[in-house]
Amino acid sequence: MDEENELIALRRKKLDTLRAQGVEPFGKAFATSGDISEIRAKFKEGEMVRAAGRITAHRDMGQSHFLDLRDATGRIQIYIHAREVGAELVDLF
Repeated sequence: MDEENELIALRRKKLDTLRAQGVEPFGKAFATSGDISEIRAKFKEGEMVRAAGRITAHRDMGQSHFLDLRDATGRIQIYIHAREVGAELVDLF
């Protein structure tokens, strides 16, 4: 099996694993707080926002994770800790 086919097989396996856990890998439509540039401009500490985009980087620091979420207007960094969101969610990463 060549590298491309191995990569495709690995991605399909990840999709199957997520679906078996009850997670829809491509999500559903939802209302956002705006695009990433708008969220960055209006952000206030402690405020809950909803953003959509593509995760372009993931740094695993044990129970802490740092993600870069990017859309056509910019990038934001997301910090996730197991004590805040639960170990089950962190395990998805």
